[in-house]
Amino acid sequence: MSFFSTIFSKKSSNQELEKFILEAFGVKPKSIRVYETACTHKSISSNNNERLEFLGDTILSSIVAGYIFKLYPNKTEGELSKLISKVVSRNQLNELGEKINLHQHIQYIKQENGHKNILGNTLEALIGAIYLDKGYHKTEKSITKLIEKHLSLDEVDQTEKDYKSQLHIWGQQNQQEVLFDTKQIDNTHSFTCDIVINKEIISSEKGESKKKAEQKAAKIAFKTILSNQFSSSKQDPL
Repeated sequence: MSFFSTIFSKKSSNQELEKFILEAFGVKPKSIRVYETACTHKSISSNNNERLEFLGDTILSSIVAGYIFKLYPNKTEGELSKLISKVVSRNQLNELGEKINLHQHIQYIKQENGHKNILGNTLEALIGAIYLDKGYHKTEKSITKLIEKHLSLDEVDQTEKDYKSQLHIWGQQNQQEVLFDTKQIDNTHSFTCDIVINKEIISSEKGESKKKAEQKAAKIAFKTILSNQFSSSKQDPL
């Protein structure tokens, strides 16, 4: 690791961190130390937030499950499980962390390639810290308000992240061969993905990982099929 690719993030003062916790989560810390640990990434100290992240993940799943169970009394077990998974997914937590400007308070060593899911992981660690500092009831109240302020559960419920699986299912149902031609771009950490159906390239997208490139390309291809722009389709995919 070169000197120029390594930069220490600026540490928030106790007052700044307390203000952030109050504004973002609606709780006034008793002991700021546990919140400081929650905001400390493993790249900077052995006394980091990994254990709190584990705890926060469990607490968050429990709170979200209870909240969604009460909010959607007519959903089946499978529908509830699917929505809970979307709400607590790493992508969703990363977006939530971005919305509350969490990055300003994380202690870590910046690297050229970044730290994958650092926002979502730190958010879970902070939930673990709130639980230890305030107990389950106040944590539940805090997370419920956070969800209501920053997430539209109906919109989250309508999103379908796994377009790759959806595309494969469509291909099987319609006897169409779906190929994912994924390649790493030379001297980079990025990938390109061409989706080929019946020897025709339907979509081509780039992504910072193989999975992201494939999902982006699959999303475009799937929407193209649904909008009847794929002229070689034998029948309506629905």
